[in-house]
Amino acid sequence: MPIELTILLLTIFVIGAATLVQQMIYVTKKQIWRACLVSSVAVTKWQNLMPFYQFKDKQLLVEYAVDGITHSCIIPFNRRFYNKATQGQSVYVFVDPNRPEVVAQKVSYRQLFFAFVAVLLPGFGLLY
Repeated sequence: MPIELTILLLTIFVIGAATLVQQMIYVTKKQIWRACLVSSVAVTKWQNLMPFYQFKDKQLLVEYAVDGITHSCIIPFNRRFYNKATQGQSVYVFVDPNRPEVVAQKVSYRQLFFAFVAVLLPGFGLLY
């Protein structure tokens, strides 16, 4: 019985560590991206804006400019991002300089860390 629990715990640990490493690589690559000021933000709920498999409850339609050319894209809804934009504060998105239609938001490790700990601690509790 302890062998199975050890294998289960190691599997959970490896999956969590792989997720953290993947996120770190993504952020490292994103550091060479350009930070662009968002000119307007709108909440979208319409299904006809995108294919059905990408549809979620709420999303943001973001407009930004790269080298004087205005682009727009749909990003996942982020309440903090939306509140800052509607209050008139400066908000930025990271844009790939080679493909300006590819956009990423700032990543917070706090939620990822708490999810990892929430999975890991019960695993340790099962061992004892």
